[in-house]
Parts: sequence; C-alpha cells; structure tokens
Amino acid sequence: MTDKSEVIGYTKPGGNTESLASTINDILNLSNKDVLIFWGGTKAVSKNTSNNGLKYFTPFVKNYNHTNIILLTVPHWYYLHAFPCVTKKVKNFNRKLMKYMKPDTHISILEMYHNREYFTSYGLHLNGLGREVICN
Repeated sequence: MTDKSEVIGYTKPGGNTESLASTINDILNLSNKDVLIFWGGTKAVSKNTSNNGLKYFTPFVKNYNHTNIILLTVPHWYYLHAFPCVTKKVKNFNRKLMKYMKPDTHISILEMYHNREYFTSYGLHLNGLGREVICN
C-alpha cells in the first residue's frame, strides 16, 4: 500500500520573512496531519534587522496552530567567514528563534548543518547534496 502525498512549494527569492508569512493562502487548508516547512530569516540577518524578522514568526505560528510546522534555522554564511560579526548575528537569530518557538508543540526546529560540503562554491546556498541531506 502506498500513501498518496502532495507536495506544494513556494519560493520568494529576495522576499523577507514578513512577505513569506503573509502570502501563503494554502496554509488555511492544512490540517494536523499536514506539515508546513518554513525557511526564512536570512535577509533579516543580512540587513541587520533580525528582531524585525523574528517578530513575524510568532504570529505566524500562532495563526497556523492547526498544522505542524518545521522551521529551518538560518544557515552559516561561508562567503563571509572573514566577518565574525555575521556569524554571531546568525547564531543569535537562530538562538532567539529556538527560544521563541520552544513552547509551541506544533513547531519543530530543524537546525541547518554547518558542513561546508553542503553549500555551493559561493557559500550561502545549499548545493544538491545539501538539499538532499535537508530533505532526508
């Protein structure tokens, strides 16, 4: 017997956390048997507005407590390894994200791997192997 699954994906290149959290209409049709994977926050960290980015996660997860949500943390930025302040901002954002989401039982946090081989030569985006590891 095989399960029939449907996968729907939304991407918003260049979008921010606010636009991601406010434009996904199909979420209303999800149930507690579904899973929503939400990956955002990189732009907020890059623009030094991580607190602003985090403020959209809390109402988002409260509004959609009828379904299971997996939040992915912001990945390490290998292309900016010479700037320790960026690494500190990424870690701070991820720490706050985990702290704010901990009380919600319908939320799971998936921490990004910090293995360089999972990223493109540029160092920010996942390569094929990295995407495969995250999906598994």
